[in-house]
Amino acid sequence: MTKYVSTIATSGVPLNTKKCPACEADTIESIPLEKSAFQKPPMRATRPITTVCQTCKADFGGSELIIKTAEQVAKGPDATDLSDEAIFRRIASPKPLPKCLIMSRLKL
Repeated sequence: MTKYVSTIATSGVPLNTKKCPACEADTIESIPLEKSAFQKPPMRATRPITTVCQTCKADFGGSELIIKTAEQVAKGPDATDLSDEAIFRRIASPKPLPKCLIMSRLKL
């Protein structure tokens, strides 16, 4: 399931989600999703783990990795790039569609 999602999902979030906010290593890996990851958790329930750092073994669930990474970037020298307008422009900017393999082989 995680391989499938990785092949079709694209992200316009201007953050490095492979870098662990706890230890700064580039060793964040996604883990197989459990059924509970697709459901709203009950009140005060622990969030299902979706990623784990291979170096420090810190785990993250839901949007926790993006939030913690964004908080670190907001404290750093690149914080000016995180205005609402800049983030919206980055996420909403049109991305080119992937070329169809058959069409790329045809000579027009």
